[in-house]
Amino acid sequence: MAIQRSILVTAVLMVLVPVVSLLQPQASSEPPAQPLAPPERAVSPDEPLAVTLGDRFAPQNALDRLEQVRAALVSFRRLTRVSRSEAIAPVGNTDPETQTLGFTNWTGDIEGTLRRQAYQISKLEYELAQKRHADGEISAEALAQAAERYRQEDERFRAFLAQAKIVD
Repeated sequence: MAIQRSILVTAVLMVLVPVVSLLQPQASSEPPAQPLAPPERAVSPDEPLAVTLGDRFAPQNALDRLEQVRAALVSFRRLTRVSRSEAIAPVGNTDPETQTLGFTNWTGDIEGTLRRQAYQISKLEYELAQKRHADGEISAEALAQAAERYRQEDERFRAFLAQAKIVD
């Protein structure tokens, strides 16, 4: 089965565009007519919905799965080197450019997006906590927790940016 770059990009965009659109400012200050709500039933009969939403779809889990994808791509690269022949060309993604530039940049783009979104969300949560604290809705301790999460995500994002590489 050939994994084409356009299919991978499309799949990534299908996942990330809805998340990014949630971070965009609304044109109106009115809430949406139908707010986004989690499904009422489990996605899988083998896993409770709370586990799916709380663990499987958590940012850290996405980063862990990304590491698994990287490992699989390294294995595919090794297999391609061992199997160099005209016969594997139709499989797709076996050319050296895709395996060196593409694999590195694609996974880096996904990780960068996930880390940037985590940073942006923590920033927005902190800003909301500041407002809620000023309005007397939350304690100073809750505000301090939001500030600490924001500081941690800022640190993680900066660390990622310091080591990130775009291969040309």
